[in-house]
Amino acid sequence: MDNDVRLGERPVDLPSHPVVAVSEREETVSEQERVQALLHAVIALSIERDPDVVARTIVATAIRLVDARFGALAVAGASRRLRRMVTASAEDVPTEPSARDRKRVRATLIHLIEDRQPRTGPGCSVALPIDIDGRTWGGLYVEGKRRAGGAHGEGSAVAFDDFDESTLRLLLAIVRPAIENTVRLAPAR
Repeated sequence: MDNDVRLGERPVDLPSHPVVAVSEREETVSEQERVQALLHAVIALSIERDPDVVARTIVATAIRLVDARFGALAVAGASRRLRRMVTASAEDVPTEPSARDRKRVRATLIHLIEDRQPRTGPGCSVALPIDIDGRTWGGLYVEGKRRAGGAHGEGSAVAFDDFDESTLRLLLAIVRPAIENTVRLAPAR
């Protein structure tokens, strides 16, 4: 079966998803939960016009989709400089990232906006550019893949895989119209 899905004129590769044992499946967000999160984002963003709400919804959905501990969405301003950064943590993560962690994420997103190339940490973070009308509008960043039940293993990070990255790319493709709407409406605000 072909895993090439077309969104407009650009193909989006979806990796095949092998059947896994129940114990392995319990460690990740189920496929049903992923689809449900995508549907909720599409419905919520189809009518939303507030750029801050759009950004928060996208980052919160990304965290849920790939079972990340923390996420951020950066918005670029004139000359691809970072204008705003929206952050979110998973619901069951009791503390916000430290100032040092936020500074590191900010630096990663600035580089992402400047060079428009996806970035991955040593398996524990993913950063993807968001392009609108041929220019970088911003970037999406997630880190801290969690284990089953949301428990993040001490000293043993769980790596994001190709399926997680493809899921984030699919999310960005799906929410693109909502982002484009906020871009078009921004001058009127």
